[in-house]
Amino acid sequence: MSKNLELAKSIRLMSKNLELAKSIRHNLFADRETVKEAWDYAFEVINCLRGSEKLATTTAMMVLLNTISNEIVKNEKEAA
Repeated sequence: MSKNLELAKSIRLMSKNLELAKSIRHNLFADRETVKEAWDYAFEVINCLRGSEKLATTTAMMVLLNTISNEIVKNEKEAA
């Protein structure tokens, strides 16, 4: 594969993932330095909830994360 074609695919992937990042960013809320720190913080908050609330909140968060993961994988496949 030519270097120009590889570069074009990389740019499309970055563009799609940048679009995704911008579409899910909410500036009212903070962030963390790493995904691990954000994960730990989310579960620290979730663990303050009661049984069914904890389960519902964890489920909603995991559905969101799986959907974001699917979108990233789709973008990677399109760029390949």
